[in-house]
Amino acid sequence: MKDYIKQLVKIKQTRIHDLVESFFCKDVVKFAKSEKYAFVFFAADYNNLGDIAITTAQVRFLQQIFPTYKIVCVKPSDTIRYCKSIKKLSTNNVLVTIIGGGNNGSLYEFLERPRRFILNELKGYRIVSFPQTVFYGTSERDIPYKYAFIKAANKCSHLTVFARERYSLNKYRELKLEKAKVDLVPDIVFSLVPPRLNDHSGDGIALMLRNDIEKNVDVKHQKQIIDYLTLTKDEKIEKMDTWGDSTKLFDDKTLMNYLEKLSHKKIAITDRLHGMIFCFITHTPCIVIDSTNPKILSTYETWLRKQNFIKIINTNASIQEFISAYESLVKNIKPDAQMQGFNYLPLIEACKGE
Repeated sequence: MKDYIKQLVKIKQTRIHDLVESFFCKDVVKFAKSEKYAFVFFAADYNNLGDIAITTAQVRFLQQIFPTYKIVCVKPSDTIRYCKSIKKLSTNNVLVTIIGGGNNGSLYEFLERPRRFILNELKGYRIVSFPQTVFYGTSERDIPYKYAFIKAANKCSHLTVFARERYSLNKYRELKLEKAKVDLVPDIVFSLVPPRLNDHSGDGIALMLRNDIEKNVDVKHQKQIIDYLTLTKDEKIEKMDTWGDSTKLFDDKTLMNYLEKLSHKKIAITDRLHGMIFCFITHTPCIVIDSTNPKILSTYETWLRKQNFIKIINTNASIQEFISAYESLVKNIKPDAQMQGFNYLPLIEACKGE
């Protein structure tokens, strides 16, 4: 109970703090009242190619369905001042979108806090949360964040929330949002058209393994995999993680260069969701190692289980199971990407208010 009360108080304090900041912040963002706008909140401004890809795909998606709208990307740190300016615009001229991904839940409060602010302050506007993985824990610390999200969402008159796989669809339905429409569409990065595809003739193997709180491949197991490929199969390994600590900010060009490079690889090995998705859109054979987060397995089961060039193995799988998956992909090196079921029509309708 102590943790519950502590987090509840924290949520209320941050709400008051954000309202005070909104009241005193300068109105430096000017929008023409005669124009129509589509806002992309939480646009990536950090070196994670998965999130850069989500931002890029979401912007391109909106440009296609709203060619006359001005698409405005809003960094998380700019949420408060942009909301203040948006409130001066007619609800008929504004579409508010929240970036897709895996940021809805109690794991990333630095984005849940501005998400609640958007829902509270722009509750009369059309708001579309692009396809998400949602995760609220069951601990005393997590529960207040779940109820704070529900409370904010229930204030909105035109909110649509999209899950990107069936696990999250069920979790959203369990929240029993009173007014929001809940639906299922694929991760928006599936809609991204990569540069020209190559023939995967054998430019080594891409290793796309994470090193953060969601990592679930231990160092010993990772070394066994690398040793098998380098010592037994004489394969060239290249680390191509989607996270970078470079001082140069990743951008669309960085993303497209990465995708083209990946499409040259013979096989990729990843425990990242967008590593798996990048492999699908570039038709790169891929071994996916499941992670602690349900988003990978659920995305695979929802959209990719029929693909002949993507194999998923459990994080506790033996090296023999890895070898079996590897040998299977080597024999089936010509990918046959099947796009059946990848339907974005509900998302298009929600954005258009239909």
